[in-house]
Amino acid sequence: MRHLIVLVLVFVGFTSCHKSKRRVSISQTRERTLFDERFSADIKDYPPLSWRAIPTTRFRLKNYLAGPTEEVQIFFGLTQGEVLQNANRWLGQFSAPVASDLSFFGTVPLLGAQAYLVEAEGKFGGGMGQESKENYALLGVIRPQEDGVITIKMVGPQADVAALREDFLEYARTLERHDPQTTPENNKFSLKDDE
Repeated sequence: MRHLIVLVLVFVGFTSCHKSKRRVSISQTRERTLFDERFSADIKDYPPLSWRAIPTTRFRLKNYLAGPTEEVQIFFGLTQGEVLQNANRWLGQFSAPVASDLSFFGTVPLLGAQAYLVEAEGKFGGGMGQESKENYALLGVIRPQEDGVITIKMVGPQADVAALREDFLEYARTLERHDPQTTPENNKFSLKDDE
């Protein structure tokens, strides 16, 4: 029995040292998807260096924390609905009076079109997993597009939001569309694995 075990071990040892002549080649070409894009939703963003990126969530393509204690949250996302509907939902989080039409809001440029500026302060009612908080503020931008709205929202302590106002508006101004067609060599992925 011992001789049989030794023979098996010797056989296994010799065969494992032998390099296989089998060659494996895998090739795949496919169109790029949203998950391949470095820029969410084909939009390039340039956040201030003081903003810290945190993981994305279901409706938020970009999430940042800012301010001296990182209590300010900045969200960038794409969602369904109309501008007025989303703006009034945000105002409702602060128990602020709802707007009857878009003339209630100021405007700012965003990605080559007019976006609406939504502002509120006071008691933040919470929502989306957040607790209610006193002395909070909201600064948000909503821009309509074909398939819904682009939203950028900053919520946090009033003083911190006020201090970050210009950074937030500059962030919105500097967003750019990313056109993958301008770099055709990057438009397809190929994978080859040769031994």
